Amino acid sequence: MSLKAITSLLFQSHFHIPKVSLRQQSVQVTVCGASGKVGQSLSLMLKQSRLIDRLVLFDVQQVRGVAAELNHIDLKCKVVSEAGELQLSAALEKADVVVIVASASKVSDPLSLAMFDSNASLVKTITEAFSRVCPNAILIMGTNPVSSLVPLASEILKTKKVLNSKKVLGASSLNVIRANALVAETFHLTPESISVPVIGGPSGLAVVPILSQVKPHLKFTKEQLICVTDKLQSADRNVINLRHAKECAYLSCGYALAKFVVSVVKGLRGEANIIEQAFVHSKVHPHTKYFATPVLLGKGGVENNYGIPKGITQYETCQVEHAVSLIIDDVRRGERYCDIDELKPCDPCSLNQTTPCPPSWCQMV
Repeated sequence: MSLKAITSLLFQSHFHIPKVSLRQQSVQVTVCGASGKVGQSLSLMLKQSRLIDRLVLFDVQQVRGVAAELNHIDLKCKVVSEAGELQLSAALEKADVVVIVASASKVSDPLSLAMFDSNASLVKTITEAFSRVCPNAILIMGTNPVSSLVPLASEILKTKKVLNSKKVLGASSLNVIRANALVAETFHLTPESISVPVIGGPSGLAVVPILSQVKPHLKFTKEQLICVTDKLQSADRNVINLRHAKECAYLSCGYALAKFVVSVVKGLRGEANIIEQAFVHSKVHPHTKYFATPVLLGKGGVENNYGIPKGITQYETCQVEHAVSLIIDDVRRGERYCDIDELKPCDPCSLNQTTPCPPSWCQMV
């Protein structure tokens, strides 16, 4: 068997890609932030999917070389590139799925406030263009911190009167593949045979693996429960500390994002029973508007939210409640960013201020 055939079989086994009828409509995926390491890793994976007909790479920096190299791979997906903010609209035109992985931050820690401050304006610019050019597309947030940037993007789309919450998804699939790998390592099993529900937030202590409902069912000791949970919640920082240049986990992140995007595309094409974990707007918990849970994907984005699994243990319940307290702050930060941005022209110290500032100004800044 040739190397090409072996690679194709490996990719299909991981991504479960069926043969696609030529009569089905073509699908375009646009990757915003394609010049970064996560963006390049993601784009390489997506190029290999037979479900994607056109892959558009966008970044403020030139990505022609990345597109040219990907087009040297003898697979059907056509890759094109657009660069510079003036070409953002062109990159989004006719997109069915838009994936944001753009990052301006020099900080690798996804929980850092500095990362939000750096990336918020980028996401705002892309989302505003999205609202004008392709408001009916599905928006996937891969830029960190996802738990703040999904609410930020949603608020922008709401302001533009084009918000469809079922089509704004925060990718949390990286936590799932990590949990599967950690459980498999603990019990000396193959990762492909493990399925761990992971809920809560996209990163850090807000990540809650539901180990009581692992498939196949496994009996964890107290020490194993704590060990797997701790390793999963600290995975991002562990990778950053182990990498020589303190870089983020761009290889596994690219793989997990590609898996998530392919699942979204499968749903768009009408394939049944496509389930992924996603950080979305929901009412699954009374104290937060956003939460990561298993969702059913379809032509309209999220077709069904399965919510917090029933029958979780006391330990998992405590983890969920702690996660909620963290998510509330992250969501508030993202939602308030838009309000603060609108109020920036108001300067209480300016002698030229002709109108009084809002009473809440000092509280907001």
